[in-house]
Amino acid sequence: MPAWLRMGWTWEPSVLAGVALAAALYAWLGRVGAAAGRADGGSAGKRPGHPAWVALGLAVILVALESPIDRIGEDLLFWVHMVQHMLLAVVAPPLLLMGLRGRLPRVPAWVTEPVLAPPRVSGRARVARFAARASWHALRFLTQPVAAVLLFNGAFTADHVPAVYQLGLENETIHAVEHLVLMFFGVLAWWPVFSPLPELPPLAYPAQMAYLFANGLAMTPIFAGITFGTQPLYPVYLPAERLFGLTPLQDQQLGGSVMKAFAGLVYFAAFFRAFVLWFNAPRDEQQGVRASGGAEDCTP
Repeated sequence: MPAWLRMGWTWEPSVLAGVALAAALYAWLGRVGAAAGRADGGSAGKRPGHPAWVALGLAVILVALESPIDRIGEDLLFWVHMVQHMLLAVVAPPLLLMGLRGRLPRVPAWVTEPVLAPPRVSGRARVARFAARASWHALRFLTQPVAAVLLFNGAFTADHVPAVYQLGLENETIHAVEHLVLMFFGVLAWWPVFSPLPELPPLAYPAQMAYLFANGLAMTPIFAGITFGTQPLYPVYLPAERLFGLTPLQDQQLGGSVMKAFAGLVYFAAFFRAFVLWFNAPRDEQQGVRASGGAEDCTP
């Protein structure tokens, strides 16, 4: 029997625990947000995000990390590993953000003050307030469109540098960290489109379209390097069982194409969504969503 047919679901405890913790955190945030009176109006529109989006996002993460995709991508096929990375970095983050909209508690006014503003408290509360302000301003910076594009594509590119890629496959801890980094920067990259906080609202729809185009364009260098390379870049796949008649170089080239096509389809769907919402919005709303405090329509 071929090796890839023997690779079933792994049910890694750490992944299951992480997904369960995320689901529990979402449920808790929903209760806190509802108690604070936010869920009735939504954070970036008229309706709060539906829990089904978070459930779907967590399901995508489980499929990416627990299904045969994980083992096949690590041991046999580079292009399958690219499917895994696309699921983690491009598909799951927007689903999670859509589910969070309108279900987070309001950000206290003191959190948005300058980091070094007088805390008006003492002791441990002072340290906590300083940390909260610093985290807020860091999030505000990291989710700015230029920073989000550069950080996501920089992290994605670095993860596919041959030496880093090889190191991740040789060390499970490093590999897990790489996956967390992809998801973290994926969330940052999708924040300007699906922000769950009115204090950091999404871009206006025309700006969303430009942003999504730029994000897809920024992936071109790593895509081109992998797809049009003339030599295999990842030696881990050289001794692997050859599946479907693919040579290591063909597998690599297919992986680059999967990367670009997968991201392109998702970005196009988000681009089309932004265009439709902008086209159907009242004329005054077409002048700019971000300036007015966020998109009025919460339709995913």
